[in-house]
Amino acid sequence: MRFLKKQNTNQSALNGKGIRYGADEVSQIDSGNALIIPKGTTAERPGAVGAVAAQEGMIRYNTSENYFEVYELNTTYFTPGWKRFRTDEPRIITAQSLGNGDDVEHLFGPLNSGDSSQIEPYALNPAQVVAYVENVPQLPVTNYYFIQNPCRINSNKIGFYADYSVVAGGTYTGISVIRSWDAAYVDWADLGFYVDQIIVVSGSASNNGVYQVLSVTATALAVTTLLVNEFNAGFTTTMTVNGYINQTVYDGTATQVSSTGNLITLNSTTGLTTGAEIVFDTAIGNILANKRYYIKSIASPNITVTSIERGTASATISSLAGVNPGRITVNSSTGLTTGMEIVFTGAYAFNAGSVSAVNSGGNITIDSTSGLVVGMRIIFAGNSLGNIVPGTTYYIKTITPSTTITISTSLGGGTFNPGTATGTMNFTASGSTMGNILPDVTYYIYDVPTATTIRISGSSGGPLFDPGTDTGYVVWTATQSSAIDPGTAGPTSVNWLSGRTYSNTTNANSYVYFGTPVPAGKPVTIIHGYDR
Repeated sequence: MRFLKKQNTNQSALNGKGIRYGADEVSQIDSGNALIIPKGTTAERPGAVGAVAAQEGMIRYNTSENYFEVYELNTTYFTPGWKRFRTDEPRIITAQSLGNGDDVEHLFGPLNSGDSSQIEPYALNPAQVVAYVENVPQLPVTNYYFIQNPCRINSNKIGFYADYSVVAGGTYTGISVIRSWDAAYVDWADLGFYVDQIIVVSGSASNNGVYQVLSVTATALAVTTLLVNEFNAGFTTTMTVNGYINQTVYDGTATQVSSTGNLITLNSTTGLTTGAEIVFDTAIGNILANKRYYIKSIASPNITVTSIERGTASATISSLAGVNPGRITVNSSTGLTTGMEIVFTGAYAFNAGSVSAVNSGGNITIDSTSGLVVGMRIIFAGNSLGNIVPGTTYYIKTITPSTTITISTSLGGGTFNPGTATGTMNFTASGSTMGNILPDVTYYIYDVPTATTIRISGSSGGPLFDPGTDTGYVVWTATQSSAIDPGTAGPTSVNWLSGRTYSNTTNANSYVYFGTPVPAGKPVTIIHGYDR
């Protein structure tokens, strides 16, 4: 007769207690006492530097934090990683106030539950909180969603310069800049702001609105439109700058390009949309590495792309009668090609002055018309005077030397009636024209003679345009209206990335983004912990 011993860790007694493993793959511990599971510090966790790799289902006791934890890969509501055990002790439901709406702001945060027992003091999914605008609950995803680590700063160390060259010694001649007074508090580059980004300013006395980024340094966020001087040198006003970013990123490989149909063949077009950015990490055909292109059309598995270039014109414009006929000197002609649409959005020539009186005949009396040009954008600041609204963009219509102008509400529009009043207002004006070039008018690149010059025409395929002879500073945007010829190359494998994410180097936070601006005066409240 043969005796069969149960499979357990007891090697002596026939029915000895131990850990049993049955034929049904169920493990059982034969004990009425307790089990001591692996324990150690946070630094000793699997997955930490020098430790074994973490695996789904691992369990341990964390002696640094004094709680049980498990490694899980649930990506529906959580970030994969080590998670604290939920216990049956009562949890505190907290209400976090995020301030009031102002008819402009969409983004509120950062979220913080105030519950120190949570591993992460912020929610990672809209369904984990209840959002209220005043006393009205909002629906997750439908009314709001989360943005992780947005390009956002709320600080009193922010100022606005209509012409930053007064600070930078000519480096930013005529360029409007949102200035950081101290990079230790506000570092635009470290916060992730980038060229071409759309930003929203709120909390400012004179500069609330939507702008596009022209260039970025640690302390200077240059924009393409005129700002009003608001130095905030005494740090008395706290303002917010939000940067819109695409939080959804898709990636894959490009296998070939073809001049026939201007097609770029991808491994997949899932998730891609027309107008989205796309960047290739390696040059292929005529496609450059690490250059931002924009998707023009999608017909899976192929796409076509276009490009947008931005820069400044900052030197002499030669007329058709000059030595170099029709040439416009630009900071760089890289990426510019014949036929691209190009729009000049205003000379950087900067003027400032004061207003003393207006009359219903249209005349506005100022301290001096020196430096002003018909067509310049002009913005008034300070107390209202007559019908003039501070912060609104007007255009200089006529100039009567040496102290009188008239204005219009649009370039070339009818004379604006400023009403009749006396008092004091300040103004800033930026030149909207240079030579014969008009602002906000679509021209076309005629050719690109050198690395720093272009010539333009007034219509697609039209004759050479005479820009006149002048000097100044003009922002321009050039768009490839048709699909770019990517050349012919492949088969190959080139990585691509579409969309943009940003991970802040110092913070990890969730913000609530509402689909429409929160109405002025309506409080935003987030309820945390109700799901526990």
